[in-house]
Amino acid sequence: MYIIGNAETAVTVPMWNDVCEILQKRDSIGTKLPLSCPRHPEKAILIEEPKDFLKFAPEGGCDLTCDK
Repeated sequence: MYIIGNAETAVTVPMWNDVCEILQKRDSIGTKLPLSCPRHPEKAILIEEPKDFLKFAPEGGCDLTCDK
C-alpha cells in the first residue's frame, strides 16, 4: 500500500499519526515511488513527482524500445 501525501500534515490527525509512526518504525517512509514496466521488470523506475510519470514512463510502462 502506498500513501501519497505530506506526512508532516497528516500527523496532526490522530489516526494518521498512528499510521505514520508504524511506517517510520518499519523504515517504510520514502520520497520516491518504485515502479517497473511489466515487460521490462529489471528496469527500475523511481517516481518522485507527477511530471516524472511523463519523463520515465511516457507510454505507461517505461522508456525502453519494445516490440509488444
